Amino acid sequence: MKLKSLLFLPLAFFALALPSRAGQAHLSFRGSLYKPYNSDSYVFLVGVSLRYDINRYWTADGNVEYATYSDRQGRRNVILPVTADLIGHPFGRRTFDPYLGGGLGYYYRTIADTNRSSVGFQTVTGIRLRTMEGFGIAFEVRYIAPDIAKPREGGFAYSGDIGGGMTISF
Repeated sequence: MKLKSLLFLPLAFFALALPSRAGQAHLSFRGSLYKPYNSDSYVFLVGVSLRYDINRYWTADGNVEYATYSDRQGRRNVILPVTADLIGHPFGRRTFDPYLGGGLGYYYRTIADTNRSSVGFQTVTGIRLRTMEGFGIAFEVRYIAPDIAKPREGGFAYSGDIGGGMTISF
């Protein structure tokens, strides 16, 4: 029950951040190569992203993702981050769009058979080349720290995309 209620964290974030008739919302699926701190290999982190363009310079981003992997001791690990980020576009959203930001999230983890949850953070930087409305090419790097009290126990996630997602205009 607690986990289900926390899945609405990104939606609550958007409800507070949405000025009326401010922009567009973008729903997309995402996949990243993620290197957890307690593993020697990269794993595939998959999820759903909801992005809202607050204005030309700011974007609110909510994500729900999932990965499973084996750590160095051979234990099965599951991570389910539910995050909300604020992304800045220093030159405004244009054809050439570098961006950076960060945010907080709830991280539900299972290591072996032990369930853990914590508040963590992530930072993000990337670049997007928009070739036409709703279509672009992007590369992004995130540092994901599942526990805010242990920032060195994070890992990097690398993703890129070609294409676009569903766009809803308000």
